[in-house]
Amino acid sequence: METPTFTHYPLTDSTSLSQLIGPATSRCGIYVLTFANGDQYVGQAKNVLTRFTDHYTRWGRDIRSLHFAPVATQHLNLYELLTIRRHLATGAVLRNEVHTTVSAARPGMSPILDPDTAEAIERALLTPIEEMDHLPRQIPPPSGATPRRNTTILLTHPDAHSVLNVLATLVRYAIPDPAATEGRYWKVKAPLSKAHDGAKNLATLVVQNVPFVHVREESPKRITVEVHLDPQPVINPDYGAEDVPFPYMLKGSPIQRAHLSPDTTIQALTDDAVFRLAARRTVRRLMHKGQATTMHIPDPALADTVFRHIAGLDTATP
Repeated sequence: METPTFTHYPLTDSTSLSQLIGPATSRCGIYVLTFANGDQYVGQAKNVLTRFTDHYTRWGRDIRSLHFAPVATQHLNLYELLTIRRHLATGAVLRNEVHTTVSAARPGMSPILDPDTAEAIERALLTPIEEMDHLPRQIPPPSGATPRRNTTILLTHPDAHSVLNVLATLVRYAIPDPAATEGRYWKVKAPLSKAHDGAKNLATLVVQNVPFVHVREESPKRITVEVHLDPQPVINPDYGAEDVPFPYMLKGSPIQRAHLSPDTTIQALTDDAVFRLAARRTVRRLMHKGQATTMHIPDPALADTVFRHIAGLDTATP
């Protein structure tokens, strides 16, 4: 996907917006309103003329100009969020009532991103999946947060090291630019809650409000990893994945859900290109939904620990 190109349309009493945009330009895309006091509003529309009429009814002549970029319908959520982040990073004051606050996984993470972080997020979300390994990866400084109660319990679990290695490998190989996208697109938490089948969810990797992976304790001596993978490409049948509907992720279409041992999960992500691609396609698809990660309460201290394990993985990776 290419970054959309915005065209500036100054608004006057003598020329209508439909005349300015012209009949040959798609009406579906991302727009930015600029107001008399310099405030801005970023939005998406399948028909920008109809949407502008709604805004004009509310704000009238306070709207001084419009920037508009045609965007395909399936990319509206993604590009709206990226445009918002880009404008916040330059210090713009937005009148948006949503998307201008961020559920921060790390203390001090502000919706007013610096331009470098905004650029890193955009690069992470737009880089083709096959080229993810070429993205820069950084280990962020520790948050300094006190671990939540459940994280403290998890870190004393006999299999804590195995659980953390699984989370670190998933984040390292399946998440684009983890340091930039953490807290905005993915989070980790230690729910320590019972699953529908009676197993205990020790740790969960959440992408855009959807649990992507659960690391589970099925018995005191058995840890498994429940991972939800995109239907394509089809992974090796030896993994024993089952096709199940997962409405929150793929609107009811089948996904591949596998229950693997921690060692098998790590080996699959590091050595099996097909498995790794299916995991990355799941993450990318969820990230492009454009919903803020607000429903799941994360633990910054657990994220710190995961990043420390990633540093250890990179040391051992050729």
